[in-house]
Amino acid sequence: MVKPGQNVNLRVNFKNTGDEWHRFIIGATLRHVETNKDYDLELNNQSQGVGSEDETSFNWVIPANAPKGFYSAIAAVWEGETDGVPFNRLNDDVIPNAFNVE
Repeated sequence: MVKPGQNVNLRVNFKNTGDEWHRFIIGATLRHVETNKDYDLELNNQSQGVGSEDETSFNWVIPANAPKGFYSAIAAVWEGETDGVPFNRLNDDVIPNAFNVE
């Protein structure tokens, strides 16, 4: 259980399974389960060689007005982005009920 003002850290592992070097966009969203309200975290740019694996992390300080209850963590890898908007989602993963705000 976490409280407003505390920090939540989300670590995302990813691997370039393609056949060439690529710059990926890694995104994360925290979703309040009951209301489906999304908190999108800042996008990360990662360059990866063929077959290489890496990890990136996202931090979120829980706002004072964050709804109480469970939040799911959603991570996605995108092919690229234009003006801060990612495009062509390549893969994603969801951790249901990742943490609970009291």
